[in-house]
Amino acid sequence: MAPILLAGAFGQRNPGDEALLAAFCHALGPDALIVTSQDPAATEREHGVTAMVPSATNVAAWLRRGRHLVVGGGTVFKTLHPTSGRRPHSLLLRTLAITRAARSRGITVSMVGVGAGRLPTPRARRLARAVATHADLLVLRDEESATVLAEAGVPTPLRVGADPAWTLFDTPFDDLTLRRDPSSTPEPEAGSLLVALSHHAGGPDLDHHLAAAITASRSVTRVELQPWQHDDAAHDRQLAHSVATRLAALRPDLPVTIAEAPHDLHQAAAHTTHHALVLGLRFHALLAAAAVGTPFVAVAHEPKLAGLATRFDQIWVPPHASPAVLGHAIDRGFSRPAPERTVARLEAARAAEAFGLLRLVLTGGAEVTTTHARLALSSGSATW
Repeated sequence: MAPILLAGAFGQRNPGDEALLAAFCHALGPDALIVTSQDPAATEREHGVTAMVPSATNVAAWLRRGRHLVVGGGTVFKTLHPTSGRRPHSLLLRTLAITRAARSRGITVSMVGVGAGRLPTPRARRLARAVATHADLLVLRDEESATVLAEAGVPTPLRVGADPAWTLFDTPFDDLTLRRDPSSTPEPEAGSLLVALSHHAGGPDLDHHLAAAITASRSVTRVELQPWQHDDAAHDRQLAHSVATRLAALRPDLPVTIAEAPHDLHQAAAHTTHHALVLGLRFHALLAAAAVGTPFVAVAHEPKLAGLATRFDQIWVPPHASPAVLGHAIDRGFSRPAPERTVARLEAARAAEAFGLLRLVLTGGAEVTTTHARLALSSGSATW
């Protein structure tokens, strides 16, 4: 059995989570990994790794022989949205259970590229503190996550890296066939808007809210609605059809289409270059846009979306912004300068540095304690 267990929200046909898995496979090599997955067969086929359903029996069997537990990115420190069908604290409880069990058996615990969302209850903050204390290596995805954990009482300083998926774009940064560039790709229609959907971004009136905001914009000339997950259970496609129906009633002259969910992050990135602006309710959809230089507006229902927009000098609005405010933000977004390539390179460098530190822990190449892991170890690193 592989000595490294890579735990994450894999096998759910979410391009962002699958990009995280691809990044870890590339950084560590698939042969040494066993990966938790809701669809082990698909994960093994697509990523060339050994996979298992994260059942109590499977995890217990691995813990008897494993050496390293790696929590592979994603927003781990959060309460769950009601549409997940799970109890609000279940993700924190499961993460605490496996990290505590690993540490009790002398297994190293690394959490790399992980993030923090809302921790609205005392119990959520208490669980977050407990999970963080079980990590031998903790590298957060962004400063916003560090702020959330610090406010929850996690000791600082905290090491801040970047989302691991940035490492997948090392090569395409220099490929002008993918990076938006007038000399290599035709300019998209000036008012063309791509909406990367997430049913997690609002309540039951999200379809009405989005349709009203797009209608309020004076600049939109064409809309493409993009479900993010292939799995129909995610309700993204249902949301797309509902928004399209409302737009047809509000703006019958406005061309509206529904795209297929992207197969992977590179496909998502390439697709953004056909549009002048992305309205993003998904973090990795915005990351894909930033990677190829497509301007975007973020609906920041989680801190990570606002943080990404801020780093790339793009526009973001809170999820409770009125349709008029969001429509105005869309209008401003069309005239916004493209995301800077230098910022994207810095994100990729920070993500790569985190992988370098992880490899030191996994290979025993350096003694890294929890305290050391939270401190800046080189001039290119960041701490909060």
